[in-house]
Order: sequence, then C-alpha cells, then structure tokens
Amino acid sequence: MRKILSVASVLLLLAVGLAACEERPLNTGETEYSHTENTENNEGNSDTEETDMSNDKIVLFKDGKTEYKVIRPKTMNIGAIDAIQDFFDDVKQKTNFNLREVLYNDTEESSEKEIIIGNASGREEARKINDSLSYSGCRVEIVGEKIIVSGYSDNLLDKALTRLMADIKQAEDGSWYIDRDYFYEYDASGVNIAPPRYETASGELEGIYACGEDNYEMSVSGTNESEYKNYLATLTADGFTLYDDNKIGNNLFATYTAKKDGVETVVYTMFYPEVSKCKVVYGVRGYLPATEEIAYPQNAVVTPSITQLGREQVFNGWNAEAKRIDGAPGMGYVIQLADGRYIIIDGGPADSEITMLSKETGQWVEDGRKTTEDAKKLYDFLVANNPNEGKPVIAAWLITHAHGDHTGLANQFLNAYKNDVTVELGGYNFPDLYNIEITEGGNVAMAQGASVFKASLPKTAKQAVLHSGQELYFPGCEIEVLYTQEDYFPQPFATGNHTSMVFRVIMKADDGSETVFTVMGDAEKTNCQQILEIYGAELDCDILQLTHHGFNGACDGIYELMIPEACFWACDPYRYETDGRCLGTKTGYEFNKWIRENVSKHYTSEYTTTIEIK
Repeated sequence: MRKILSVASVLLLLAVGLAACEERPLNTGETEYSHTENTENNEGNSDTEETDMSNDKIVLFKDGKTEYKVIRPKTMNIGAIDAIQDFFDDVKQKTNFNLREVLYNDTEESSEKEIIIGNASGREEARKINDSLSYSGCRVEIVGEKIIVSGYSDNLLDKALTRLMADIKQAEDGSWYIDRDYFYEYDASGVNIAPPRYETASGELEGIYACGEDNYEMSVSGTNESEYKNYLATLTADGFTLYDDNKIGNNLFATYTAKKDGVETVVYTMFYPEVSKCKVVYGVRGYLPATEEIAYPQNAVVTPSITQLGREQVFNGWNAEAKRIDGAPGMGYVIQLADGRYIIIDGGPADSEITMLSKETGQWVEDGRKTTEDAKKLYDFLVANNPNEGKPVIAAWLITHAHGDHTGLANQFLNAYKNDVTVELGGYNFPDLYNIEITEGGNVAMAQGASVFKASLPKTAKQAVLHSGQELYFPGCEIEVLYTQEDYFPQPFATGNHTSMVFRVIMKADDGSETVFTVMGDAEKTNCQQILEIYGAELDCDILQLTHHGFNGACDGIYELMIPEACFWACDPYRYETDGRCLGTKTGYEFNKWIRENVSKHYTSEYTTTIEIK
C-alpha cells in the first residue's frame, strides 16, 4: 500500500514564521463569506444578533451547555497543544464556556456533533479535508453537523482556530452560534494552484518550512527515485508544465509552473538519492532564468577572469589588548565575462575606520588607523577593467548569505554608485530572517542587510531567488546552485552561516576548456557534511573559495574530493599565517592542514588577485 503524506499540523514540525505572514484570501476562486469579513472587522465585538436559530445556524453553546464534543488526534506536539489551549482560553473569555470539559482524544466514539481539530483518526470528514489542503494552507469547514478545523502546521492550525473563535456570534437569546454555511480557507503562499501531495510507501515527511520570499518547502526522507518520478508525473497530471530540469551527478532537479486566474505557481523539486531525500519548494512565480546555455562569444572583448578583491577592510577588528584580529573579514569576488560584463559575489563589510597592520622584521605590528575606501576601490576596479563604452555592467550580483561582512559593501556600493553602473540581476536565497530563530542571534541585523540589498538594487534589475539545481547562463559561463538554506531544513539554524548558499561557476576559455570555481560562502561543518554526502566526487573543482574564510566550516574529506589547483582565502595574511584553524594545527581543523600541504597556490584577500581563464 502506498501512503500519502497528509499528516495534519498536529503531527508536523513547526513551519517557521507563518504566523507573521500578512493574511490574504486564498486565490482559488473560493471566497470568505461576508459574515466572516464583517466579524474580522469587528473582532472581539460580542454584540448580539437577532436570530430564530433556524437551520441556517449551528448552535454551539446555550444556557452554559453544549451538545458538541471537541475531538483531537491522540498524538500531538507542543505547538498544536498550545494552539488548542489558546483557542479554549479565547472561547471561554468570549462565551464563558470551557471547551476543556468536552475535549476527547480521537479514540472517543464518533457522535453527530463534533468540533474536529486536525486529522483525527476514524473521522473520515477530517481526513478528506486534511488531504485536500496545500502544505501552506488551513481551513474551517462545516460537514453536516461537524465543524472541521484543519491546518498543515501548528501556526496555521492556530490561525484557523483563532478565526473560528472570532466568527462565533451571540444571538438575542444569549446562545452562541456560527452560520451553517460558514467556510474559511487561507493559503499563506498566495498560490492559486498548490502542488499535489508527495506519495511514498516508505518515506517520512520531515516537515513544512516557510523558507522565505513567500515560498514553502516540503521535505521527505526515506524516499526513492521511483517515487520522485511518480511525483513529477503527478505534477504534470495536475496541470503543471516542465520549465527546466537538471542533473548534477545522480541528483535530479526540476522546475514546474502552472497558471490559474492570472496567478502563476512555480514548483522546484530536488531529489538526492545518496541521502534518499526529496524537497519540494513552491510559491508564486517570480523571475525564472533562461534555460539555454549561452556560447562563448566570437567577438570576445576580454579574457574572462576571476578576481579575489583585495580589501583594506580585511584587517577590521583588531583587538589591541590581545594583539590579534577578531573581526569578520568578509569576502568579495568579481568574475569578468568574455563580453566585458561582471558578476560580483558578496563584497565584504561596509567601509569604516580600522586599525591597519604591517609586518616588520617578521612580526605583525599596528600600523595606524584609517577609514577604508573599499566601495570606491571596487568601483574604480570595474571602471578600469571595463572594455566597453559607457557604464560598467554588472550582469549579476550574488549574495551567499546576509551577514554584514558579506552584504555591507554591496549595500554601500549600490547606494553610492547605482547610477554609475548597470545592474541586471540580483541573486540570493535568504530565509525569513525576521521570523526564523537563529540560536546565536543576529537575525535582525541579517534581516536588515538582506532587505537593504533587495531595496538597493535598481528598479530595472531582476531579482532571482535561487534554489538548488538551478542554473544561470552567461556568455561562456554557467552558475550552478548546489546548496541553499532550504537544504538545511529541518535542522535548526544554530548560526547565520547555516543559511549560506553554495554554488559553482563554470567558465569556458576560447578553446572550449572549462574552469570550475566553487564558492562555499560561510558554510559550516554540518552544511559541508550534507554537501559531501549529496555530491561526493562531483565536487571536483579547479579554484576553491575556502569556506568561512578558511576558519571553521569544512568537514573531513570534502577538500580531498574537491582537489583544487588554487585556493582563495577570504581573510587577512595575519590569520593565514598565525591562526591554528587556518594552519590546521588546531584539533578539528585538519582539513586546512591537508589543503595547505596538497595545494600550492594560496591567495589571501589583502591583495587583489586575478586568475585569467585561458
């Protein structure tokens, strides 16, 4: 027997941040009844309404009594329990009736009048409604004399219960009721046509995740390629059209779209056979990149290149008392395409006053303070190397994650020079940073950095939320996304570095040969372990940006599979030469010792380093 992953919210992990989403009606042609809208406009108003309690009303409480039972699933998690307790408290405050007195597990014998919360076993009405919900949806529906409350996450269940409580009315005789034709439905993603459920015989649903930009993710473990392909067939049968697909090693990726009533849904699917996982991400369609490879231009105007920007800011954070550098150095890379346009990756922190260092007679010493000009240096670099007439053109500005030492310079540059350059695309995959929990904190600062980047891009620039398996094509260059924060779910984010996007840049020379530059951002050990398990030998590359500046981050074995010819260390030479992590002499950092011993070309970001692709 195959089973459909239709577990109600009471059996799922918390979908982070849904409660904070702005409410809007579900775009399915179904509308909320006017009495619901009126109640929302007068929420908390317990004015009585004249009624004869005819068949168009369902009486819930009268004279302090009820004929209804509350039925819930026998197994529940804390989030669902809290949602139900809050509902009970709100109903008691409003009606003075305590629903706890009539609460039962789903083992209670079925009766005609029930308020069924979640996918209670043995309640066919509830099962059908739960099975019809999208992963980002909730509903309250009347079936006969039963009131069914469904939500695919704890927060959505809470939303449905809160709405039901608000729409309970008081009649002239003092009784409390809801309209018999009452119906409420909400989908947090805003889609008109939601993707189907994922069918699996052996897999388990890991959870539903509000993964940012109004996108939602479903993650299944223990599945297989046959079930994944069956899901793609179901997407097609449900009216979705294949937009693009990709294969990296044995990993399969696809993008589907479907349109209804003027709103287009996009679905991204990822299947990782080595770890037996499928992920489905969906939302309202935004920008989707072109799907055709662009050949190396016959009229190339420059030799393509990859540059690690040398930055004054790299020395920021000097700890005078301890005589060491503590600050986050950031990173910045500029790829120049054969047609003269640029791709910029991150940039580094914003300019500030810093303590400089110099090396004298083999010792590092303080060398005065100065205000850095890294934003101007970047602009000057773009202008000096621009082979075309007019403004420098930035074909894409990609951000690995929203830490300030990666977004700061980008935001400063865009605000200062956006009228002096042309930016065609901004690319990123930020989680819902205002609502997710990051154990080490920093959510708000990251959220602000991400928001400023998106707002600072010129209005003419396209904005792409990038997902694993997607490709961006440029003349003689392809960017292939390997990993995003969506792949980290359902693990909790202990640090903002866990939200790093990892991708590879595949650049062609005029003779057709390829150079692979892998960008790791600030991926941490657990990210790297996942990437290693998923891609294995496919990680082979020519140039590597060491993860997290060459400090902590990598895991044993990953660099051995990458086997680069050159390494970019997005850090200062002081730490490269003295920090036990960078040296690989500190326990747990042996991967850096290995790469220093087995790769001969290493470049820190004190100086600008350019590698030409030819």
